[in-house]
Amino acid sequence: MSFSFIHNIEQRSAHIMDTVLEAVVHKWRNSMTPIWRAYHHGFDPTARYVTFIFQTAAERRKAAELGLLNQMRDDLIKTLQEQCDVSLRIQIYAITFTDLDADTTFLDFTS
Repeated sequence: MSFSFIHNIEQRSAHIMDTVLEAVVHKWRNSMTPIWRAYHHGFDPTARYVTFIFQTAAERRKAAELGLLNQMRDDLIKTLQEQCDVSLRIQIYAITFTDLDADTTFLDFTS
């Protein structure tokens, strides 16, 4: 496999993730208004990391209590598996603005 071929696969994979993440976040935005931003990092198609940033710790706790992050994770996995023939492991981190420089996250939902 040449580097350019791997790069093309990674770019396509990242584009699919961006599209699906945008759709899922849009879908859930009305249910969970505290979501300010969501992004992913990493190109490994078997491991995705998604971070949701909340305004306050109280909003983050509320989302966890309602189980919304788990539902969003499941929605992401289902939608991605429909579009990509890959096995996925989604880790979702929920942090607040004040956590941005912290070394650890408070919630880690791993399927």
